[in-house]
Amino acid sequence: MYLYPSEAEAEDGARIGGSGFFVGVYLDSPLNQHALRVLVTNKHVVHDGNMVARLNTHDGGKDVLPLDDARWIFSKEDDLAICPVLVDPRLFKHNYIRPWTLITKEKIEEFAVGPGDDVFFVGRFIDREGRQRNLPSARFGNISQMPVEPIKFDEGVEQESFPIEARSIAGYSGAPVFLHFLPQPGMPSALFEKVKGSLPDYVAKRQFTQYGIPFEPYLLGVNHCHIFSNEPVINIHTGKPHPDWHVRSNTGMMGVVPAWKLSDLLNGPEMMPIIAAMKQSLQRALATNQPLSKGGETPR
Repeated sequence: MYLYPSEAEAEDGARIGGSGFFVGVYLDSPLNQHALRVLVTNKHVVHDGNMVARLNTHDGGKDVLPLDDARWIFSKEDDLAICPVLVDPRLFKHNYIRPWTLITKEKIEEFAVGPGDDVFFVGRFIDREGRQRNLPSARFGNISQMPVEPIKFDEGVEQESFPIEARSIAGYSGAPVFLHFLPQPGMPSALFEKVKGSLPDYVAKRQFTQYGIPFEPYLLGVNHCHIFSNEPVINIHTGKPHPDWHVRSNTGMMGVVPAWKLSDLLNGPEMMPIIAAMKQSLQRALATNQPLSKGGETPR
């Protein structure tokens, strides 16, 4: 989804704001049929005033959700912000990231994730973002370094990050970044040989990764910056760098907040009472056969 400072700018598709996405928090485990949508973006995107979300609708258009009065939850340490939102799937054409696809430190080690592994991210290309409806663009790249040392900013802030070679630019702040494993067709026989004959056909024909898990991209993290370098300004008369002058240049690298940081926020103490209240609301709605939400309301 796209985020803007105001409803008017969201309607007009102004070249300002950032990106966001939904993570689903299931309210009826283990059936997992009902999920609370939690909007995820960067803290700096929200602090810059971008609290109006624009989503596509099933009729081919778009609609806006003002969230300036919503309950935003901010990470104290990381450039992350989340906001629980009740989204009617009959109105809005959207999807959400499953919570089990958020990468963990254990999965990083298990899958031997490291520099060179493929990633992709989806967000706002503000020069071609779509006026009548959102037209998200995908960009591709590779892990350049592991998050061993934090990225340090001029104002003294440090952020644990994956440096990613992926040519991020303004507008992609808050975009989800996925780790992409190449799928292998069919089912790993060593894992499911005894049970695959009894599985539904659509399950047996699912694609699996080279690691024997169902092919579903893992969320590596959230794009929070593109990394700059300071290039000297050359004096045309002397051919030497001008003292104290420089031009900021995009290095083509972006910083990505690891997904385990997002997991900490989604499972933090501020979310627990919201999830508990939503579970109670779901039980009442199912008992009375009423929809859980009618639009873009926000749980309190």
